[in-house]
Amino acid sequence: MSRFCFPLPLATALACTLLLVAPLAGAGDNAWSELPSPSVNGSKVMVYKLINSPTSGSIRFAGTSSGVFKSNNGGATWSASNSGITPSPAGYLFINDMVVDPGNGSTLYITPNFQQKSTDAGATWVRTGWDTENPQALLLAIDPLNPTTVWTAANRGIYKTTNGG
Repeated sequence: MSRFCFPLPLATALACTLLLVAPLAGAGDNAWSELPSPSVNGSKVMVYKLINSPTSGSIRFAGTSSGVFKSNNGGATWSASNSGITPSPAGYLFINDMVVDPGNGSTLYITPNFQQKSTDAGATWVRTGWDTENPQALLLAIDPLNPTTVWTAANRGIYKTTNGG
């Protein structure tokens, strides 16, 4: 037995030895495989947030450095879903965070600097009552029991709406 497994109880030492000499289950079995990524003009974009629709097992949303992308087939293909998103003052569509209403996969919130909302599964976006770009909205949380309550963590505090924005 390996010297690293002593002075442990016998059962623990045996388990330790097996881990040291036996390959890990699944090692080299391609437990992870790369899926197609959202892209713009053939170049992959940085993905910062992935969420699944709570109402459809095949719908995914990606918050990226180039806005929101949606997949209707489990991530096999992606299309931009940026209609109505107000870019940052510098013109970027960088999505800091994204949440989905747990009871309604059509309602989503994003923070590309300020809070924006979609009620049609990402087809279009509108600004919420968040009427300023400063403080900058960074993170989102949605109340699973009352999804019109949404919190935003910003660079200058935490904010809350109880009417969906």
